[in-house]
Amino acid sequence: MTAAATQTGARPVRAGRRPPLAWIGTMPFLAYTGIFLLLPTGIVIWNAFRRPTGGFTFSNISALNTSTVRSLFVGSFELPDLIGGRRRAGRAAGLCRGVRQS
Repeated sequence: MTAAATQTGARPVRAGRRPPLAWIGTMPFLAYTGIFLLLPTGIVIWNAFRRPTGGFTFSNISALNTSTVRSLFVGSFELPDLIGGRRRAGRAAGLCRGVRQS
């Protein structure tokens, strides 16, 4: 006779078993992600397709194809490249002089 079986041979009922609580450690991360990342992103997307009067529109999206927006978009890539280029040039000059930089 085995210890796992009852007298009638049936398996015991899973009475009073709790669900695992291993996932509860992720709750602060999920709450933070939802409040500070997903909610603002949803608000921006929702308002991107609305008129000031409250109706639905695609005109806000078509306004992105203006020369002003295009030049600002391209400039947003050029500025970090300029800053990174200066930093790389400074490191290269320091290496040529034998100065060690961390």
